[in-house]
Amino acid sequence: MTDALKQYTSHHLSIHESKFNDISNIVANYFDESIDKMRGGKRYGNIIMTRNIAIYFMYQYINTKIKSEASKHRIIGQYLDRNRLTIRHHRINTEFLIHNDMEYKNHYMLLKLKLTTNDII
Repeated sequence: MTDALKQYTSHHLSIHESKFNDISNIVANYFDESIDKMRGGKRYGNIIMTRNIAIYFMYQYINTKIKSEASKHRIIGQYLDRNRLTIRHHRINTEFLIHNDMEYKNHYMLLKLKLTTNDII
């Protein structure tokens, strides 16, 4: 990544990090997971759904604030210590699952209600 791109990403992450923390806390608590596990490298079990839904809500929050798709994914990726393509893949996959899998849909609806009630998204 170029220096200007790193600065841009870091700048926007610093602006939105508190909301990302709020989203992460609510999603992690809902699934009875820790934020450290969610940000960690584990790729199996309940943590996958936790991370994917958190990514989806972070994207929903930042979607209206930044125009560039790559930048949105890059900022979320920096927050979760992942690259932008991984974030993009998980966001798209989660969106598909929310529309086609009842378990994801139920979790999404309950979490959306919690996040909306707490004025996070």
